[in-house]
Order: sequence, then structure tokens, then C-alpha cells
Amino acid sequence: MRNFQVAKLTEAENPSNFKGALGRRTDVVVNYFKLKFNTRMHIFKYRVDFFQQLEDKRKEISTTNKMALRHRFWTFVSANEAYFGGRNNLVYDDSHLCYTRKSCLSSLELLGKLRLKRMKDEGMETCPHILW
Repeated sequence: MRNFQVAKLTEAENPSNFKGALGRRTDVVVNYFKLKFNTRMHIFKYRVDFFQQLEDKRKEISTTNKMALRHRFWTFVSANEAYFGGRNNLVYDDSHLCYTRKSCLSSLELLGKLRLKRMKDEGMETCPHILW
């Protein structure tokens, strides 16, 4: 069993206090929102990679096609909800990271013994590879 550390949440200082001395000034506008949640709640982070099986070669699906990754991820989760505890317990960044409120470790340790449903699109087989 791995030892997990709980990070302490702190309020970030105002970034406008930090100014560089070199280069040209650039104003940056970002999309963000502050998350408020119970500090006793744990959030688990997993890396998810998808590969396509092509004539005995494994090819990673490009992370530039976010729509394809999103479709494959949620189709995979729907087909294997017993492992993930349903769609409402997950946040996926449309690239590689998945965050859950509930640990999937006990379920994911069984992945080597169980054959999960694989998706077939246009004759190509897509297999998930989950690292924790």
C-alpha cells in the first residue's frame, strides 16, 4: 500500500506582486475558478493513456485530439462503471489526468486479472493504460 500525503491548501499571493525585470510586459488573461471543498476530503489523481492496436503495434492516441480522448475516456468509464464508481465521481482533463473522490486502487489492482471491455472504432482496438 502506498503512503499518501495530504496537501495543505493555502491562499495564493496576488500574482500582480511579482514582476520580471527582462523582456516586454504582456498582460495575460486566464480562465480559472476557485474550488471550495471539505478539507477532510481526499482527492485521488490518476494518469490515463489510450493506445490503439494497429497490426501488432501499439500507437498512443494523440493528445491534440481532445474530443477523441474525451469520447474514448467516457465510453470506457461507462463500460466499466464498477471500477470507477460512476461518472459523477470523476473529473477528466481531456488529456491524461483523472481525479476521483474515491480511491480506485482496490478496483484497479484487479485490472491485471480481469479483462476490461475494449472499444473498437473503425476496426481499430483502443486499450486504456492506467497508471497510479
